[in-house]
Amino acid sequence: TTDEWGCFNGQFTIPKDATPGRFRLQATDSISGRTLYHEINVEAFKSPTFTTKIVRPKAIVRFGDSLTIQGTATTFTGLPVGRAKVKYEVNVSSMSIFGYYAIDNEYLHEVADTTMTDEHGEFRIPLKVGSLKLPEGNATCHYTITAHIRDMNAETHTAKTRFIVGPRTKHID
Repeated sequence: TTDEWGCFNGQFTIPKDATPGRFRLQATDSISGRTLYHEINVEAFKSPTFTTKIVRPKAIVRFGDSLTIQGTATTFTGLPVGRAKVKYEVNVSSMSIFGYYAIDNEYLHEVADTTMTDEHGEFRIPLKVGSLKLPEGNATCHYTITAHIRDMNAETHTAKTRFIVGPRTKHID
């Protein structure tokens, strides 16, 4: 039955031996006969065993610079996650600033590659900051580095960082 606003709630238990996947909930309005459906995903829950992070460059990055983006994967007890696969993407987009307005332009460049964590749980992403042709005006390049770290148990975590490169050396983020 529904309450005064036509809402209902309840509980149900999915059998413990049910196969993970998509389940469909179904409710039929007894007056109109209309049937409503809602699908849910049921997955096996595992507590995460590690965390990951990427260190943002501390120095000002300029066009033409070569740098190494560093990241780590560590367990919650502080131990390194060694020999984990790291899939990373480097996306570069431009943004033009006109007065007080910022206009997103297009994606200029994208790189995808893989590496591994070392025995200390550290990984490195080599990056050459190119001199991309920017749109007219006061444009900057926004670099977004995303790393997906997968350990030997197939547990995956994602870390991301961003930084800006432009014709001026200082930016407020």
